[in-house]
Order: sequence, then structure tokens, then C-alpha cells
Amino acid sequence: MVLDTPRYTDTPPAPITDLRASRAAALGTALRVHGYEPEVTGNELRLPMPGDKAPPLVLRCEHRTDDEGRLWFTTGNGEPLAPADAQHLHEAITAVKGRVAPTTAVGM
Repeated sequence: MVLDTPRYTDTPPAPITDLRASRAAALGTALRVHGYEPEVTGNELRLPMPGDKAPPLVLRCEHRTDDEGRLWFTTGNGEPLAPADAQHLHEAITAVKGRVAPTTAVGM
């Protein structure tokens, strides 16, 4: 037996064929590294918000028609956050952190 050859005892996971789902999965992985627990389903992420009654933050990876059809991360209501590529992943993470962080009154 060659040690360098991987053995699969189960069926290997199916590759992600939808680019939107692949980019959403990449954002989900990056958010997990930052301590968040997103639920990724296809091209959509749901991120629990602080507090018991707050609804989750919904994020999507969609084609943006006003940017030549490039993929963008958006909020659930379509607000653009950042282009959905490796060069802008940090911008998407920063935008998500800004939406998830609890708000505090200034000057208190």
C-alpha cells in the first residue's frame, strides 16, 4: 500500500458546480475563521445576530447587472456589500462584521 494515495471509505463530497454557491461557501469559511457560525445553503448564508429576538442576517452571492454581471455579495434585500472574489473577500467580511456588531450610543 502506498501511503501517499488517499483512501476513500465513503463517497467523496460532490464538487460545487455553481460558482455562486462556491463563493458563498468561501465567505462562510472565512466567517467561521473569524468566529461566526453561518449556515450556508447554495448561494445563501444565514448568520445569527446577537440577541434572542433578532432575525438572522441573510447574505447572498448574486450576479450584479449594473457591474457587467459580476458576482457580488449582497444582503437579503439586495444591498451590495462587496464583489464576490478573492481580492474583495476582506471587504465582505468587514461589511458583515459592521452589520453584526451591536450598536452603541456615541458620547455615553
